[in-house]
Amino acid sequence: MQREDTPPSTRGRSASTQAIESLFSQDLEVDVTEHSQANFYASLEDKQPRGVFVATWLAPAIGSKVRVTLTVAGIEEFEFEGTVEWTRDTLRSTTWPGVGVRFPAIPSDVRAAVRRFAEQRGPLLFED
Repeated sequence: MQREDTPPSTRGRSASTQAIESLFSQDLEVDVTEHSQANFYASLEDKQPRGVFVATWLAPAIGSKVRVTLTVAGIEEFEFEGTVEWTRDTLRSTTWPGVGVRFPAIPSDVRAAVRRFAEQRGPLLFED
């Protein structure tokens, strides 16, 4: 029986389930290049980059907060905390599995670097 002061998010889940879930709270590192599986993504509606697709077999759940170290074209490196907005698994796709991590309010220099890169290699588009 679990203690009453156990957080609601962990009540009723086994220790092994919690251990597996903790694997998904790890930091994500992504290098977006001209030929990488990783890429920026945008809404079909406004086509403005709003996050980065991280190719990974260990996909955190939608809504998870993750720390991302992002390298753009092997030159500019940024760190941010974002939210997993969507996932892509191999069962429904012929491309790499992974997650779309939405940018928080990021500094203008980071946003400018993302836009410059997205002009060279268009972002993935998804429907809200």
